[in-house]
Amino acid sequence: MTECERIIQAGRISQDFLSEEVRCDFRVDLDRKKLWMVSLDLLLVFDEFCREHGLTYYLGYGTLLGAIRHGGFIPWDDDVDVYMRRDDFEKLPLFQHAFKHPYFLETPDTEPGYLYSPTRII
Repeated sequence: MTECERIIQAGRISQDFLSEEVRCDFRVDLDRKKLWMVSLDLLLVFDEFCREHGLTYYLGYGTLLGAIRHGGFIPWDDDVDVYMRRDDFEKLPLFQHAFKHPYFLETPDTEPGYLYSPTRII
């Protein structure tokens, strides 16, 4: 089962989400829609996680711009950016096991050889 099939089967996002479209004269094809579906599902999971643990986060960069200007993703964007207050951010590793497969928290402390400084949920 693909990730998109899993998300649809779980009832988190509708199959209609995968319909190709044109936004700002940019063709949003099926591959990009699949990427967006998984990204949106991850954001929904993160939102639920933050609510459950009393953590505050904010949309940032292209994610915030897309939400305001496009009512969703910027057509050519392919990631989700969020920010947290330092005190909430520092609590993330305490809850790292709360993320269920297929998602996980990646930090320099949890991944040997991790070369990036930001914490990511993948």
